[in-house]
Amino acid sequence: MKARGLVTALLVGDYQGLIGLFDTYGDDLYDYCWTLLSVKEAIGVVLRDTLVIAYHRIGELSDPDLLTAWVYAVARNQCLCRELPAEPIRRLPRLPTDEPGPIARAAAGALPFRERDALELWVRHRLEDREIAAIHGVRVRRARAVRARAAVRLERLFWAYRSAWGHGACDRLRALLADWDGTVSAVEAGPVARHLRRCPACARGVGEESGVHGLWSAEPERAPGGYRAILLTEVRDWTRAARQEEIARRAGRFDRAGFPVPLDRRGWRGRPRRRRAAQ
Repeated sequence: MKARGLVTALLVGDYQGLIGLFDTYGDDLYDYCWTLLSVKEAIGVVLRDTLVIAYHRIGELSDPDLLTAWVYAVARNQCLCRELPAEPIRRLPRLPTDEPGPIARAAAGALPFRERDALELWVRHRLEDREIAAIHGVRVRRARAVRARAAVRLERLFWAYRSAWGHGACDRLRALLADWDGTVSAVEAGPVARHLRRCPACARGVGEESGVHGLWSAEPERAPGGYRAILLTEVRDWTRAARQEEIARRAGRFDRAGFPVPLDRRGWRGRPRRRRAAQ
């Protein structure tokens, strides 16, 4: 069922529309929520609440073609109301693998949350800048700039890691990183940063050993077996009218386009405590 068909089914209260929504987005949302929550057991509750909120609040979405972004925005807020993501790591860990996926994941952890999130949505979930802008509550130009900056930073960190501890092709960069302990600031400023901006060999290497491609290639997280039936049974119970007040409280505020107001905007109070990243 396509986006407009799902919206139409939800608007008339058709439970099959809710099942279709899960079958369309459930796996990808599970993988996305995995990146936002340290307590993985909370993912089931987040997805349940996301489906229930979608069932009751779909009428506020002004553009049905933005359903994908809207569902991600609801799930994102449901994650953020439980736990803010970790602060950017300051030191990349040396991993027991040379596979690009885990290295790219580690490098992405050094980015500020909004940059990391924009890149995650763009690379792994194939969302467009317009959709990311709607999720983040910003203009498209701003979303595009954040995403582009994140991609450049990820590529440089990825290439530095591969050069220092893998098989980078630039002797000069390897020499600069001879005593590197993974500290992110050493790559983003000083001699290493200047070298990465100017070196043709590193520019070629970044193109061949892409961190963005590594992020794309990382294996997605999948829900355990039997998850769908259990979740949809819970969702049916929560869609009853008796729980609408609690549902409204969990949903939070929505803007004029019908999107949930992002809970990571500056000035939002009452947030859960931010967890610290492993250094």
